[in-house]
Amino acid sequence: GLWQSDTTPWPGNNPPNRYIVFMTDGLLNTVQNSYYQYGLNRHEAGAAATATSNANLTTIHANRFQALCEAAKAKNITVFVVAFDVGSTVPTALEDCATPGYAYAATDSATLEDAFASIALEITRLRLSQ
Repeated sequence: GLWQSDTTPWPGNNPPNRYIVFMTDGLLNTVQNSYYQYGLNRHEAGAAATATSNANLTTIHANRFQALCEAAKAKNITVFVVAFDVGSTVPTALEDCATPGYAYAATDSATLEDAFASIALEITRLRLSQ
C-alpha cells in the first residue's frame, strides 16, 4: 500500500493489524436514475447494461459489496460493520460482511456510541512481544 515502508513489521515482530470500520444504514438504493460512483446507470452503464432493472441493479451491487468484504477478510483485514437505524438486529448482508463477532446494530446515538466504544477497545488491545 501507500505506507508499506511505515507498516512493514520490524524484524522479529508480527505484521501490523489492519481494520475497516464500515457504518451504513444498510440500504441499497440502486435505481437507474440515481447518481453514484459509476455515474447514472441509465446513461453511462457503469454498473450494468443500461437496460438493467432496478431489482437487478440491487443484486449486482449486493454481490459486489459481498465480494469486497470477502476480499478484505481474505487479506486478513478485520472488518467491523455498524448498522445504524436499521432496527435492533444487523441485516444479514451486513452480518456476512463483518468479521465474525464484529457486526453491531445501533438504533440511536447511545447504542452508536457503544458500538464505536467496543470497536475502539478491540483495536486498542495492543500486545507487546519480543
